[in-house]
Amino acid sequence: AEVKGKLRYAAPEQVERRNVDRRADLFATGVVLCEALTGTPLFDADDMAGVVQAVLARPVAPPSARRPGLPESLDGVAARALERTPDDRFASAAEMAEALERAI
Repeated sequence: AEVKGKLRYAAPEQVERRNVDRRADLFATGVVLCEALTGTPLFDADDMAGVVQAVLARPVAPPSARRPGLPESLDGVAARALERTPDDRFASAAEMAEALERAI
């Protein structure tokens, strides 16, 4: 099975070709959230191997560290969406949306 889509937005379990569920989409949403907040790519690298390594292991700086002035309340939402272990992420898009509403 091949990994479909852009690797920069793939959840670790997709990159490793393990079973995926809706929480993989929440990881991708977390990537988009961080990129929208900071205006910079989250998992940027010179080649595909570098992107894979970044998705699997590179520490993720909170959005407020990369863009001063952002509310730190958004950092927790982003961090939870980007948990590398699916069980540590939001269980649903509704749960993530509620957390975002509380954060802002």
